Amino acid sequence: MERTEWLLGGVSVLEPMTALTDFIITAVCLVAYVRLRRTSKANGGYMPHYPHFFLTMGLCTLFAGLMSHAFAYFFVEPLLTKPQIALLDWSDKFAYHIHNMPNWLFNITSASLFELSLVDRAADLAPDISRKRWLATITAESILVLALMIFYVDYNVAAAHIAFTLYAVLVPLQLMVKKHQFGSEQKLLLIGAGVMLFSGPVMATKFQLSPWFNHNDISHILIATSMFIFYKSATITLQNGIHSLKTSDDSSR
Repeated sequence: MERTEWLLGGVSVLEPMTALTDFIITAVCLVAYVRLRRTSKANGGYMPHYPHFFLTMGLCTLFAGLMSHAFAYFFVEPLLTKPQIALLDWSDKFAYHIHNMPNWLFNITSASLFELSLVDRAADLAPDISRKRWLATITAESILVLALMIFYVDYNVAAAHIAFTLYAVLVPLQLMVKKHQFGSEQKLLLIGAGVMLFSGPVMATKFQLSPWFNHNDISHILIATSMFIFYKSATITLQNGIHSLKTSDDSSR
């Protein structure tokens, strides 16, 4: 697929809509980070992983927009197609993708932080959920994903990690807490996961409205929408969690 290009003041910007939609995700996530961090700090640091999930996701798409799309030519030359990259040996492939590593690593980190947030909240709501067992699983999974990404030097490993986070962690945990609580907080998480689910077929089929608004751009809009929905759920989580903690403290006095 040929890359689209804008010339702005003599500066070449590759895949401008893909970069722009990356920056939309960044904006949603950084606003969420600032607001959730302020709320968390004001209330004793409850759910500390949630704000940092949004921070790392925002940094992931910021680096992706700048280094993997808009100004990729600045970091690697010539730009290769995926079939050409697949023919490279491991060392050449790693060298070619070195500029992508920041957003790939932030991607893995953000997914792991999201999982930690989900487990922390679920364990608060459902005493039968073993926090230690889930944390051990998340740690092993994150190490495995990092090792596989280094071995294959392929973003699809990070993408698979996101899918695992949503459909092997988020969905089961919400079902496990359903008998204890199933309100707007849980429903929004499932809706967000459902919205992001559509990005899979879009990417697989490379569906596009035009070369200037392709499968990457559509997927980014879906992801930005999911991030906003997750932010709304996180807001409810902090409000409900903080309220329940205060109620518990008051009853113990």
